[in-house]
Amino acid sequence: MRLTTYENFQNDGPEFTESKAYIIETKEKLENYKTAYQELYTEEKADSYLETNLDSYYIDFYHQIIGDEEEDTTTVNNIDEIIEILTNSETVIDFLIENKNSWTLKNNMISFANDELSNQYSELILKIAE
Repeated sequence: MRLTTYENFQNDGPEFTESKAYIIETKEKLENYKTAYQELYTEEKADSYLETNLDSYYIDFYHQIIGDEEEDTTTVNNIDEIIEILTNSETVIDFLIENKNSWTLKNNMISFANDELSNQYSELILKIAE
């Protein structure tokens, strides 16, 4: 779903109920995925793949190899970046909801009742692109 597009503003505004639900649901899913991913790097999870009847030599060898593995933070960082984009998009949506009587859509553009609101909106949109 493209949250901060003219089409979404036109179709879901001014209350943005679908957009808000999408953001909440997606952020929750991403947090759950991130947690599940991080749990893969716990010692408990690594040990769950061991057969319990192995000789201690093999168990120690396994821990030596697995113990050297560090968590790959790339995936977690990417999930956090997406969550941040969703949070910034939600801020834009909340701004439009709070000011629903102060903006209009025409000619594929959003227009505000005054420059102050227009500037605030522009600042919020820029945060999404950062």
